[in-house]
Amino acid sequence: MCAFYFALNSFEKKKMNHLAHFYLAFEDPEMLVGQFIADGVKGNQWEKFQGGVQKGILVHRFIDHFTDQHPICRNLRALLRPHLGLLSPIALDVFLDHVLARNWNHFHRTPLPDFAGSCYSTLQLKINELTKKEAMILQHMSEHNWLVMYSKLPDLERIMLGMSQRVKAGERLATSTQILHNQLETINSAFLEYFPELIDACKVKINTFATDLI
Repeated sequence: MCAFYFALNSFEKKKMNHLAHFYLAFEDPEMLVGQFIADGVKGNQWEKFQGGVQKGILVHRFIDHFTDQHPICRNLRALLRPHLGLLSPIALDVFLDHVLARNWNHFHRTPLPDFAGSCYSTLQLKINELTKKEAMILQHMSEHNWLVMYSKLPDLERIMLGMSQRVKAGERLATSTQILHNQLETINSAFLEYFPELIDACKVKINTFATDLI
């Protein structure tokens, strides 16, 4: 499992909710690429990309902003903060992907393993457009099936343990899945209210696309 964490030293401050971002590419291959590479695209560097990739990068930023500012997510971070402190946003990203995976059939017609495989295959076709670091992340993501791993609590426990060893002062993450277990009903209920709002907001942003979301 240690290979899962090879990128966390350089990506530890990045969003960890890959599954949600890939879902919100809405099965558009170019947008999927944009969602995947967005954390590595700084400032106005998005301008050098074209079409759907550019849109995916900007929608990724929109998703992050929407999530950070949403009252439900603020409340969830506050719920986690007494236990996890400044690590609450990192843990919440992973927890939300876990809850999305648990509720996958409610949101998507394609079974999660098939969806995950399609995402890996689509990104692999674009491998020549990725940086070396992004290609390495994709390799490990597909080999260890990250998107499906989030659905299984034992795998999630190993993920959080590995993250605790890579993130500065991350010891609290090692036992954070116990907090998830204790608060699962609350987090699940909040997610089922928040995620449909995020889906609708993304569709509106895409349909009336403008770069003012940066």
